[in-house]
Amino acid sequence: MPFPLRPALLALSAVLMLGACEQEGPNTQRYFLHTGGTEDFLRAVSQKGPVAIIRQGTPYPGRDAEFEALILKRFREGQQRIVLTYRFGQPQAADDTRIILAFQPPSDRTSAKLCEGEELGRSAPGRFEVLAVVCVGETRLAEVKGWTLKDTTLDDPDLPQLLGQLIRELVAPAEK
Repeated sequence: MPFPLRPALLALSAVLMLGACEQEGPNTQRYFLHTGGTEDFLRAVSQKGPVAIIRQGTPYPGRDAEFEALILKRFREGQQRIVLTYRFGQPQAADDTRIILAFQPPSDRTSAKLCEGEELGRSAPGRFEVLAVVCVGETRLAEVKGWTLKDTTLDDPDLPQLLGQLIRELVAPAEK
């Protein structure tokens, strides 16, 4: 094999190996965490009242109440380090603290747009995908993306696991 082909083949094999590592079930990736973390900040907000969750779009049209109940349950159960309370709706805190969950977002959008008020979530069944962000006003404190490689239903056992992973990635201590 000529020498110039070797780097190209090595790069191709690395890409194929990374793709094979992605699980069919729940996957999460944290893309951003404020240097101060979000854990202490959200604990302080939660002491004044529940942390607001704003949902954009849904992967399960017609089953919003069931889906929101599952999100609240898994967010409460998924927090092992601190106890937080959550509710769906606009933030009541003066600092406009909220968690935004944009389901089935366009792949070319970022969470910064969510904090600025852009509506990115869509209602479309199929592969489960969510872009989650903790915002204070227009400032982003954390960004996590969660997904599955397969279509999911509301009864899919991967869904509660993904939601638990998602909140653990969003509510995190400061990095040392």
